[in-house]
Amino acid sequence: MKAEVRPLGMTIGSIRSAFPKMMADLFKDKEIKYTFDQMVVLLIVRFCQKTSPVQQDIAEIMNKNKSVVLRMIDVLEQDGLLMRSTDPNDRRRNIITLTKKGYEYTELTIACDHEVTVNLMEGLNESDVKTFFKVFDHIQSKMGVK
Repeated sequence: MKAEVRPLGMTIGSIRSAFPKMMADLFKDKEIKYTFDQMVVLLIVRFCQKTSPVQQDIAEIMNKNKSVVLRMIDVLEQDGLLMRSTDPNDRRRNIITLTKKGYEYTELTIACDHEVTVNLMEGLNESDVKTFFKVFDHIQSKMGVK
């Protein structure tokens, strides 16, 4: 018997729109005032810290317009979660770094992501979960996604 092949783009698209909503709802429940995208900015800065991320890097990773990302960075900087500093090698570039408060918010985001993931994986056994991630990793690899 041949496995049913569903439209991958539509399947991923439905997840891509539903997951941020679930995260945003959880942020609201936990009284986190930031949007899903703002929290993603913090995570990108945290996990790209060794490469000294700039606004352009964040915009490319998020596939968003630089001006949209700039507004998010402005809010996060005003609230003390991020800092900008001039790149010593290129004064036109501002390196984005996390503050201690920003790092704490990334920890909250990671915890919320874990909570949503556990909820979504409920009813699957360990083998199912391993297979899911194996297939997902394979698809990412075939697409050239790291």
